[in-house]
Amino acid sequence: MKKQTLFSLLFLGMSAVSLTACSSSDDIQITEEAQNNSKMFGKWELVEKAELDVDGRIVKETLASDLNVPAQTVDYYKGGITIQTDYSNQKDSQGNYYNERSPRQWMLSGNKLYLGISKSLEQNAEQIYDIRVLSQDRLIIERKIDVKDGNRYTSNVSSIKIIYKKVN
Repeated sequence: MKKQTLFSLLFLGMSAVSLTACSSSDDIQITEEAQNNSKMFGKWELVEKAELDVDGRIVKETLASDLNVPAQTVDYYKGGITIQTDYSNQKDSQGNYYNERSPRQWMLSGNKLYLGISKSLEQNAEQIYDIRVLSQDRLIIERKIDVKDGNRYTSNVSSIKIIYKKVN
């Protein structure tokens, strides 16, 4: 009987210790940056691209739905890899649009999206976008035009804004 009582007390003591060891203060806290990274993962489809003047007014607007080709897609993967797919208006013999896939490195830091960064994640990106909106299904990014853009835009364009929707 003494062994059974001793065993019961030992069991009761261990149970109490295990219940207090798992308090809610031990829960894992996920940072906002990690939450934003997880929102980026997946496939995003171009909705609209707008060229803006210095006052933020639209100089030129291109809706993906107005184009005669599939919308550009951008896949963001864990590990900092992204693949942008742009489609041509030419088709192959099976009727599929030709496409060009461009892999790059990416990184989020605060409200900035860095594209084309080195593998060591140095912030010498090809393009740096300000993130205006990042939700589970919508991404709006904006960046200033720079010398790398060459003559792609008219002289009164100072920035571009791109809107994507999440497709998976």
